[in-house]
Amino acid sequence: MADENLMKRCLEKTEQLFSVFTSNPLNYDMFFDILLRTSNYERQIIADEYKIRYNKTVFDEINSLVKDADVKDIVTQMFYNYYELDARALHKAFKGKKRNEKAIVEIFASRPHWFLQTVDQEYNRIFGISLKDDICKEKKSDFITFVLCILNNPRSTKNEIRNEKQAKDAAQEIVSIGLKKYSNDAELFKNLFVKRSRDDLIKISREFKNLDKKKRNLYDAIEKDCASGTRELLKAILFAVSIPSHYFANLLYYSMKGIGTDEETLNRVLVTRHEIDMEFIRNYYKVDFKAELIDDIKGDTSGNYEKICCKLANCS
Repeated sequence: MADENLMKRCLEKTEQLFSVFTSNPLNYDMFFDILLRTSNYERQIIADEYKIRYNKTVFDEINSLVKDADVKDIVTQMFYNYYELDARALHKAFKGKKRNEKAIVEIFASRPHWFLQTVDQEYNRIFGISLKDDICKEKKSDFITFVLCILNNPRSTKNEIRNEKQAKDAAQEIVSIGLKKYSNDAELFKNLFVKRSRDDLIKISREFKNLDKKKRNLYDAIEKDCASGTRELLKAILFAVSIPSHYFANLLYYSMKGIGTDEETLNRVLVTRHEIDMEFIRNYYKVDFKAELIDDIKGDTSGNYEKICCKLANCS
């Protein structure tokens, strides 16, 4: 019965979408309403049904009817499943004129191992080569080595640190070895930042501050001590694994700070998080930056692009 109701709902939305696409001019409010009243999973069904019924893809319709490039980009992303969205983003990040390490860091730092494995499969389906093999073709560097390390090694679900002494010993090991080595030694990086469970990493980070001579937290110490080539990746992993909603709030803020808008980051975070933790992201945003996320989006965007971004950011 649940599946029947789901299909019935998706078929109704498919017909509504056709009505929107055949209206002249395109009714953006109705279009956005359909998008925001359906889940990502439902939009996949709608896209499949649309092609069967009308012999056109929703992507063809969007490309033909949506005139503004910024709106076209974000609504197109909403019809991809999350794995395909990341696969396409990573392909663009690696294959563009200049490698977009910001996007690569965000995806590899914040996605769980099982998720990246599925992204790898989608990447192979779309581009005819696995993500891993494509990355291996990149010029060798610590950054590329570390990215492959994340792709190849799952994070432990077992907490090994069970008391304060174990946490202190693990933190002392970082201090003794020197944090800088963790930014250019793949084995050290893997053992601490990739394979440690979330809880263990948080406990070690907490104890590190007590042992550091300058009383820095681990994030700030990475900023000051680690090699520039891998520094942002280490910081992002620590931040995203510890408090993901807080991490994404920061990404949204810095995507709009200053002159111009980093639409790629803004779109990707809004599209991938609006069904997951957007309410928490808005709360962290307000606490950190003394501003409402919706207000900052309105101040940095305009027109129909502003409308769809605000709708995505307002999901609870």
